[in-house]
Amino acid sequence: MAVYVFWRKNFQEEVNLANIEYFYFISGCKMILGKYQIQGEKKERGYSFTAVVIDNSDKKYFAKWIKGINKDSQPGKLFLDKLRFLKRIKEKNIVEVQDYGYDEQEMSYCIIYDYLDYKNLTEYKENLDVFYFFNGLKQIIIS
Repeated sequence: MAVYVFWRKNFQEEVNLANIEYFYFISGCKMILGKYQIQGEKKERGYSFTAVVIDNSDKKYFAKWIKGINKDSQPGKLFLDKLRFLKRIKEKNIVEVQDYGYDEQEMSYCIIYDYLDYKNLTEYKENLDVFYFFNGLKQIIIS
């Protein structure tokens, strides 16, 4: 959620809170690709870093920045071409790419994906029957 700064005593009562939030969202904050704002912290790993981002309607997305590719280089042009192709793919087993582009503030390419709430396998472990689990693995290996 955005941090609000009220410079007058009764400012919150005078202005609709939703308008304040939208104003705060589109003003002064660090925006990613002009539409998204980081929620939480970035996690860096190897040549990329990730974060959960939100748009102005508070819808969550997953963002990934790819470091090491220059904006105007040949690899950068190839990367954008592949991202254009990925954005058109509509497959239930592939997370949909919502947006992509070069983030000038981070000096790296950024890909915005749908945010998926998932459960860790450890949450299912009490319901996991070992016999059926190994039977499933056996069928995968044989076929």
